[in-house]
Amino acid sequence: MIESTGLKHPEQYVSGWVGDYIHVVKDTRFPLSFHFLAGLWALTSLVGRRGRLRRPGFDLYPPLSIMLLGDSGVGKSSTMNLALRGVIQPAARERVGFFCPDSPRVTERGLIKPWEKAQQGGIDRIEGAYGFPEAKSLLGKRVGAESIMQFLIDCLDHGSKYDSTGVYGEIPLRNITISLCVCSTLDPLRESVSPGEFVDGGFVHRFLVAHEIHRPQDVVEGLVDEGSMERLAVRAKGLASRVPEELTISDAAVKLLNTFRQQSEDRAYDVSSLAGFWNRLGTMSAKLGMAFAISEESWEVSKTHVERAEKFLRGHIYPPLRALVLELSYDKGTRRIFKVSEDLFYSKDKGIALTEVHSRLGAGGLKQAQERLALMKDLNLVVVRGKQAFHPQFAGSVVKREEGD
Repeated sequence: MIESTGLKHPEQYVSGWVGDYIHVVKDTRFPLSFHFLAGLWALTSLVGRRGRLRRPGFDLYPPLSIMLLGDSGVGKSSTMNLALRGVIQPAARERVGFFCPDSPRVTERGLIKPWEKAQQGGIDRIEGAYGFPEAKSLLGKRVGAESIMQFLIDCLDHGSKYDSTGVYGEIPLRNITISLCVCSTLDPLRESVSPGEFVDGGFVHRFLVAHEIHRPQDVVEGLVDEGSMERLAVRAKGLASRVPEELTISDAAVKLLNTFRQQSEDRAYDVSSLAGFWNRLGTMSAKLGMAFAISEESWEVSKTHVERAEKFLRGHIYPPLRALVLELSYDKGTRRIFKVSEDLFYSKDKGIALTEVHSRLGAGGLKQAQERLALMKDLNLVVVRGKQAFHPQFAGSVVKREEGD
């Protein structure tokens, strides 16, 4: 089963604007890891092409893209909309060349044509924040020979792109600095994405990915104060305007990043399924460190910023990513088994009817389902009692309940 991101104390990583944002929205009972990433997404998208950090051979820009994964009802889209509608849209209102549609049309025309129109009108840079409540639409629709998701990832990577759908032939799109927030349950990724697409196709490299199973249970649910959100938007707009065109980085931070790079190269050979994560750990630590610095209104990325970023990536981003990539490497039959095991876990001591388990396991018929159920028993992933199936963790409480009766 895919692990939770497990972030309980975001204040140990970042303060300033992002810390204040989390304080305002935390009583919504949506996971803290979602709010943490959404706050970073909102602030860095508004900074856009300001705050460039020069690195050997390439430049880094602040905007961070995020992916919020979890079951329906855990708060993915709601978290995204708080950041998009509460901060990004008010702060970017009337900002020329900045795109943050409320419901972006996931089509070539809906996404790309506004960029073409802006650049043909003399706007030299494309900035913006795009929130997608469903990853499935991005994975299924295409721009020419590639999925829209891959097209957008290429934009994140290169800052330029040719639109081969243009009326007058290939139209160059330059100086693109957008950020994405993609929400999804795990099922579309299980069904649509191969390990190669997830690791080598850019998901791991370009997104901060958070996965949560439940909403926090230790929070008294409340509403977000509208006045506080308005003040956050005003502050974010002002902060973004104060960021210089270029950030600097301390010598100690550069030395630390070089150490990360060497360690990551060694680790990439050990964990080949996530070589992309390790190979870009130094770059992602620098980029996340930039976001931490900007949030605290520091225009130099310090060793402390980089240390915090690397600690967050290793401790909260890597573990669920590793579990997800391992699951995606299985064939579809094995994925079904793990999905049913996950469903049994969520059903707790209620369990799931055996007939329903057979249905979920066997696209090829009853015999196939029975074979997979037998494998689940061998792997200690299921306990069957009568006509009901349970996760092993809750089977004992069922026995005690029956004995009590």
